Amino acid sequence: MKKFNKLATLFLSALLSVTMISGCGNKSVSPDSSKDSTAKEESSSAAAPTEDIKSEMHIAINAAPATLDIIKTGGDVGRTIADGNIFEGIVNMKSDYTAGLELAESYEVNEDYTEWTYKLRQGVMFHNGQEMKADDVVASMNRWIECCSNASQMIGNSRFEKVDDYTVKISMEESLMYLNELMATAGQMPAIVPASTIADADPETGLLKEYIGTGPYKFDEWQQDQYIKIVKFDDYTPYGTPGECDARVGYKEAKTPDVYFDIVPDDATRVAGIQTGEYDFIYKLPLDNYSMFENNSDYTLFNDMNGSLGMIYNKKQGISADSVFRQAVNAALDMDAIMQSAYTDPTFYRLDSCYMYQEQLEWYTEAGKEYYNVKDMNRVKELLDEAGYNGETFTLLVSSDYQEFYNAAVVVENQLEKAGIDVTLLVCDWATFLSYRSDPTAFDGFITSWSPVALPTLMNWMTESYPGWVVDTKLIDMEKELNTSTSKEDSLTNWEEMQEYCWSTSLPISKFGDFSMCCVSSSKINNMIYHFGPFAWNATVSK
Repeated sequence: MKKFNKLATLFLSALLSVTMISGCGNKSVSPDSSKDSTAKEESSSAAAPTEDIKSEMHIAINAAPATLDIIKTGGDVGRTIADGNIFEGIVNMKSDYTAGLELAESYEVNEDYTEWTYKLRQGVMFHNGQEMKADDVVASMNRWIECCSNASQMIGNSRFEKVDDYTVKISMEESLMYLNELMATAGQMPAIVPASTIADADPETGLLKEYIGTGPYKFDEWQQDQYIKIVKFDDYTPYGTPGECDARVGYKEAKTPDVYFDIVPDDATRVAGIQTGEYDFIYKLPLDNYSMFENNSDYTLFNDMNGSLGMIYNKKQGISADSVFRQAVNAALDMDAIMQSAYTDPTFYRLDSCYMYQEQLEWYTEAGKEYYNVKDMNRVKELLDEAGYNGETFTLLVSSDYQEFYNAAVVVENQLEKAGIDVTLLVCDWATFLSYRSDPTAFDGFITSWSPVALPTLMNWMTESYPGWVVDTKLIDMEKELNTSTSKEDSLTNWEEMQEYCWSTSLPISKFGDFSMCCVSSSKINNMIYHFGPFAWNATVSK
């Protein structure tokens, strides 16, 4: 058996230069690592004495989450509020996108990676006063497997089971070397909650009625369209070494008792609020306002790699079910023009054909790059002729609630029209978008973004169940081969072959490029950890 204690680093060892604001300070890096940091180092100073610290923190978010039941949804805002603050997992994500132990203190795995056993930390309390035990972990993890398409695809019919009150295990028919990475970076977080709350979930939606976790903060109040409030959990027991916290993993302390996530959809209102001091941090700073806060010692800017933008094709039916037609669409795209329309300036984006990130040295490959950013109209015509295109309409779905998505869609429409492809934009709000996206008769492609993951096959668009629906049996087999590999070397070789095949032949998506998301805080915030958004624990606000 391979045995690991809580200080072990799990599997992926490449250290990324993507920004992580440590528990001891702030740093901000643009997509171009040669650019100067925009973070203010004074934010890394030690916290002020208690009498000089505010009792509450206000974080302005751009939208209300649909739910805080983050096992059921992969929304960024919901995860920013709940992951690590309210809920914790067996393992969780570190700043380099690898997995670190959180509610587990150690684990063992057999030689062929088919049986994983986790020893749980003892004395961990839920917000309802109940101690976390194996029954809760088993119920939570099995619910996650059933709710998360990545998990159900990679784990199959296997389920967690109780060994004793503080030990759980899972036995699988096939090898899964990357189980910890799956749990740590899946879009739907495997939050550990009391088994009783799962049993009492809404029978129609399956959603939890109560948000009870083990984190340093507990859910307190949700005022519709106003704010979500979390408060310090007095019975939280920190783990790890004080002052050492790597993204979501390590020592946590609710140093600010009350944290408000103010729901402020209007960009101008969020910007004005940070200037007046109403908000201490604003999530998703409009790019046009970036220069207002640059080189201003009263604020700390965060301009960090946040995800990739692209177009997901409908492979199940319609005109884009033909891979040759998809290749024709891809060959017409000018990626720089698309990314500039969405993010205004190369300060906020970069062009890159790899589905993983440049900073993920282990997984980064340029395989298939010759099919990226082609802009070759002669090639487009050849491919359209080969596909037998006869003027059919390509319906491009996009949400108007995300300006960058809409801006990109308009440019894509223009480029494809110039290439001789008839295009109709189907524009709608986010809720309607999600409904249309689930209907294979409603669209031929849609614009969206996706976040970094520790393992290539964790990208949601690679699954058979995610809208767009991978139906290519060769690609499905390649994914399975990577997921069940027991050799890191073989996994990397498989991935290079898979990316080459995606770009050259299967083309499930057209990736446009990588982008950063900007946020800004008052310089009065001390010791904030930032990784895809702000974390409240360990942070204070000086008066």
